[in-house]
Amino acid sequence: MRASGFFAVAAAVAMAVPAVAQAPPVPPEGGRGRLQADRIRYDAKNRVFEARGNVRLQVGETTITCQVLVYHVLTRVAWAEGAVRVRQPDVELLAPSVRYEIGPQVTTAEGGVEVVQEGTRLRARSLRFLHRERVAFAEGEVRLFNDRWTLDGERLRADLQNRRAEVQGPARWVRKGGPPPPGREGDRILAALSKEDTVLRADRRLTVEWARTEEATAEGDVRLEQVDKRARADEGTYSESKDRIELVGRVRLEQTSGQWLLRERLVRPPRSREEEEALSSPAVLEAQRVVVQLGSRNALAVGSVRVTQRGRSATGERAEYDDQEGRIVLSGRRVRLEREDGSWLEAQRVVVSLKEDTFEAYGAVDTTFTVRP
Repeated sequence: MRASGFFAVAAAVAMAVPAVAQAPPVPPEGGRGRLQADRIRYDAKNRVFEARGNVRLQVGETTITCQVLVYHVLTRVAWAEGAVRVRQPDVELLAPSVRYEIGPQVTTAEGGVEVVQEGTRLRARSLRFLHRERVAFAEGEVRLFNDRWTLDGERLRADLQNRRAEVQGPARWVRKGGPPPPGREGDRILAALSKEDTVLRADRRLTVEWARTEEATAEGDVRLEQVDKRARADEGTYSESKDRIELVGRVRLEQTSGQWLLRERLVRPPRSREEEEALSSPAVLEAQRVVVQLGSRNALAVGSVRVTQRGRSATGERAEYDDQEGRIVLSGRRVRLEREDGSWLEAQRVVVSLKEDTFEAYGAVDTTFTVRP
């Protein structure tokens, strides 16, 4: 039997059942429901609709399309299977099968689910979605993404209305590359860095907010990866509104090999063994807290600071890095520099020029050096 709508079905059912069941079933949401399909069967005793083939159920602003649907009038719960779509004006849910509760407007879906809202997509093996609040609880191979970033994990809570998501357990967030900051377009190295992805990983928790700008907070064995560096820390924050990356707790930041500079043709190929070693030798920074500015690439490190490279090391309580000047300023009660030959220098403040390969020391300077025979 082909029915043109909900009330046509109700009328047909009323004619086919005994007098005690002559009253038409109450449509969902007090008369605002409509059910259409190639074939519809109504169980008057249990007050259950079963629809098959090109099914369409409309309840208020919610529309469900599928191949098979069972609707319980008394509980106002719909079970749908076969290419299910649950649509509302600004959000759409797709899954092989769903359970939709009309009263609270809650969808439970399994078998590979996708939710789409204003360019943001959420995929998972199973999902519970609160339509009124626009909140999703997802589990199993979860991925939340848009054209700017991707968040992966196994268990996620996403508030799509307020644009905030949190993954419990191991998580990975990738911020896609883009243009350099305004005013720095002429900086070839910064332009090359800006177009590369930033990857943030955490073992315990990772939270992402995207209401105005991209913000991410990570906890538990945090790892940060960019084309020119990688880092580990107890906690990490990526903030575009504050224009910085902040790492806290047992921070270890390692400058990667300079081979990417050659790849981007930002430096000439090395002409000597010493230049080749300098290009391939990473520098390592250790501290309790490190802040890196996204726009300028300047950095600040505080708390038991240690910088090492090619057998040389420098220690202090504070280090400031100026990217445009290629300069590191170390300070503290006692800054100490050690070279590979065992010589050392101590002072209250040391300025190291990476461009000129020189240093200047200030304040109670004490140093040793090797006297060749």
